[in-house]
Amino acid sequence: MEENTIELFENHYLPCINWFKISSNETYIKIFSNDLYKKMSFRNRCIVVGSSGKIDLSIPLEKGRDQKANFKDIKTSKNFAWQKQHWRTLESCYRKSPFWEYYADYFAPFFEKEVEFLYDFNFEMNQLLWKLIDKRKKVVEESLELETLENDKVNIVGENILPKNYNIDNQSFIAYEQLFQDRVGFQRNVSIIDLLCMEGPNAKQLLEK
Repeated sequence: MEENTIELFENHYLPCINWFKISSNETYIKIFSNDLYKKMSFRNRCIVVGSSGKIDLSIPLEKGRDQKANFKDIKTSKNFAWQKQHWRTLESCYRKSPFWEYYADYFAPFFEKEVEFLYDFNFEMNQLLWKLIDKRKKVVEESLELETLENDKVNIVGENILPKNYNIDNQSFIAYEQLFQDRVGFQRNVSIIDLLCMEGPNAKQLLEK
């Protein structure tokens, strides 16, 4: 990162591995809390790997994906049992992985409690994820008004990590053994939960390489 550059992170749902790889360089992972919601992003989506290949999990929103509003004001839909569906999918994908039993009890409450605001759900989940990977890291909010900055440059990490291109970068992906690799091949840069369930505490070293 260049001198005088401020590194901010988009608040993704169970972010891709590269989101964590980049943030592993930071002591304080500053989540940008003053941005607008963007459709077709990982704000309400993540990608996991099952026995038939990649699975796209999406959190339905109260007013749909086309709304133009501050991310912090976006509400999840109460018309779909998405938490139950996502949890069942995660169990199906990872219950036979080496570290599922260790991490499952940490994740389960997120899929049992009532969720109102998407931003808050993601933020609390990302705090937990970094706590499990490296307790020294602190996930904090940053509500900068970008237009007020003069000399400082801002790098928004995650704005270029999109469902349409998240696995294109051939040079920076982390390789490890995946549960269904013999059936569906290695799937690059999927959700961090895949790396955690397969590598456990070793995820920290892999992210820092």
